[in-house]
Amino acid sequence: MKFADIKEDDISLEIQEDSYITILFYERVKKKIDKLSKIEYEVLVLDESQKIKNQSTQIFKATKKIKRNFTVIMTGILIENCLSDLWNMLFAINENLYELYNSKLELLINDKSYSKAIELTIKMLYPILLQRKNKY
Repeated sequence: MKFADIKEDDISLEIQEDSYITILFYERVKKKIDKLSKIEYEVLVLDESQKIKNQSTQIFKATKKIKRNFTVIMTGILIENCLSDLWNMLFAINENLYELYNSKLELLINDKSYSKAIELTIKMLYPILLQRKNKY
């Protein structure tokens, strides 16, 4: 496996088109999106994905510009403030989920039927979510 060189001024790995793995912080993605958006990645892994929970942020918009064939998001905090936090993270990996959200959930949320919206979200996402369970 071939890694790019580590720069001392940040912990991110340097972006090289012939690298197999590029590891970047979200702030670095925002700064280097012009270069990143020209590379097509096979897999994009977004750790700490709660950082992309808001569609209006530069980080969310930059992340959406990265070309990739497959995306994995990881977070320890699925819902920090509201149900839309979770859905925004999902929108970052699949734009087609907007239609599902708009047609099914937005109406429930607007009607203040939060428990129904949460229940429906669980039913829809259960097949694709992996959850770590602690054994105590």
